[in-house]
Amino acid sequence: MSKFGREDSTTEFKSYGGLVSGLSLAECLAGRSMPRNRELMRVFRDMELVEHLGSGMRRILNAYDSSIVHISEHFFELRFPMDERALEIASEGAVESGVESGVESGAESGAESLTQRILLLLQTSPLSKSELARELGLNSVTGALNRSAGALLEQALIERTLPDKPQSRLQKYRLTQAGRQWLELGGVAK
Repeated sequence: MSKFGREDSTTEFKSYGGLVSGLSLAECLAGRSMPRNRELMRVFRDMELVEHLGSGMRRILNAYDSSIVHISEHFFELRFPMDERALEIASEGAVESGVESGVESGAESGAESLTQRILLLLQTSPLSKSELARELGLNSVTGALNRSAGALLEQALIERTLPDKPQSRLQKYRLTQAGRQWLELGGVAK
């Protein structure tokens, strides 16, 4: 569906099909979105493979102007020039969200920061994932939050309050003694 290519100093993404029926170019450039396949999008969301549904154009247009968008009846194309300012914005986003951005140190710092923030939040009392998300300033539980919580569970830095019912809606997470020691040592890895 998308084609990734690099020619000279431009990265291109092409999607076959043009704009989704019912969405104007002005609405698209204003950050509005409509999924082409709602069922597929629901499946991706349920599998936690997507975050912040419908925020892509807004994020892109924070870094680039609308001249990168090229739409015809049959194609939707984004052509990104390699721009230092945009690369800086992208790497800042990776640090904030903890996702890989191609800037390895930015992604690692973001993941470490999220891990530390989760541990700090759990110092005072157990919290559910939705409570953690709210305290972290997220609109919902994200894939990054799930991955960080999973890693913390594997490292035994946190534990479930209902260990026999991992999928319970009442499930919360609390620091273990190892998690407290990790924080006291200033976040030194095991």
